[in-house]
Amino acid sequence: MGPSGSGKTTFLNLIGGLDKPTQGQVVIDGTDISTLKESKLFDFRLRNIGFVFQSYNLIPVLTAKENVSFIMLLQKQSKEAMEKRAKEMLEQVGLSDKINVRPNQLSGGQQQRVAVARALASKPKFVLADEPTANLDTESAFNLLDIMSRLNKEENITLIFSTHDQRVIERAKRVITLVDGEVSKDEKFDR
Repeated sequence: MGPSGSGKTTFLNLIGGLDKPTQGQVVIDGTDISTLKESKLFDFRLRNIGFVFQSYNLIPVLTAKENVSFIMLLQKQSKEAMEKRAKEMLEQVGLSDKINVRPNQLSGGQQQRVAVARALASKPKFVLADEPTANLDTESAFNLLDIMSRLNKEENITLIFSTHDQRVIERAKRVITLVDGEVSKDEKFDR
């Protein structure tokens, strides 16, 4: 967490290998991703990291189900496995009735939930989420946090959020506060 301009999104982009550090290393699960060639970095992200972007980054010509299935398609999962997992994830985020709807027919909050379902569908080790509850009403935000908390426990997915949302901060096991690109506070909680 931290004020606007504190470096939250940059931090997520570095962890996700979307940006390269100007100095130092980015080591994730024993792999220094800052030294990987682009093809190896793509493969690392594909197998290990799910992304929830502030702007959703949904593919406009694909349905909600197809957007959720997209990463699994790149992973070469079977059609049956993709169908099952996509439907399951859309149901979990409360969008089972929007499975065949394209992004432009969804509200901002619904698009955000599709983006979250997509990030979690491939069972990544890490999910990087930039303001994941920003466009959600209170009930939808709590439902989303419940889903993410459950998947953290059941599927051992580590969730890293950038946020201003107190609802997210109050449920976090660790809160790192950034100010001007530096860590000003690092707190751990037993939640």
